[in-house]
Amino acid sequence: MAGGHLGWLALMAPRPAYVPVLRSVRVRHPGNDWATRCALTCIQGKPWPSDLQPLHALVRQSQQLLQEVSVRPLPLRKLPTGEVAKLLEAERQAIRHIYATDGLDAARKRLQRSRLRDWIIPYPQWLREQGNH
Repeated sequence: MAGGHLGWLALMAPRPAYVPVLRSVRVRHPGNDWATRCALTCIQGKPWPSDLQPLHALVRQSQQLLQEVSVRPLPLRKLPTGEVAKLLEAERQAIRHIYATDGLDAARKRLQRSRLRDWIIPYPQWLREQGNH
């Protein structure tokens, strides 16, 4: 996510846990520094720098408006790690081999029965299939 977007999102719901990420974003995306600086100012409880003062009222108003919005939790797909990641890589290699030797239709059929499917289908489809939403 681009630095300015991350800063803006962190600004809308500031949390101390965001500080390390925001600091790294400042280095990688200096052009979007305003939102990151605003977020860090909110999180750290420091006085707003004079160049950010015009944004202070807008930030407060935005935060107040967002407090009125109900947010439902959405499950996220877990990033495969360890043995699961190794198994998925082996499946990916097997599907590549099927594609190379037997063609696209055979590879698609195998993929539909594969554990990889959960990571390649679009998120809305995955979410529906989870039965949560």
